[in-house]
Amino acid sequence: MNNPKFTTPSGDTAPRQVWQQTVDAVLAQTKSQAAGLSSADAAERLNTCGPNALPEKKGKPGWLRFLAHFNDVLIYVLLAAAGADRHHGALGRYLGDPRRDGD
Repeated sequence: MNNPKFTTPSGDTAPRQVWQQTVDAVLAQTKSQAAGLSSADAAERLNTCGPNALPEKKGKPGWLRFLAHFNDVLIYVLLAAAGADRHHGALGRYLGDPRRDGD
């Protein structure tokens, strides 16, 4: 990914990325100093570029995150087995199965 904002012209045929440049070259390109920006420069860049923050991503609600744990094939198999066992137990009691009387 070549971003022209973070490349510098050189004698090479391919532009150099910011991490391939020297510290002095990057400081000159970004019009910064090794000690950092002055308050005036920081305020100007804040007005020009906006805050140095990533946009906040809206999170999922808690109930949806909870239900996401059940999105697995093994969970579906276990729930089906529990339902079948429950149904078989109720059916056994209904038909008078003596082995299921204590459940």
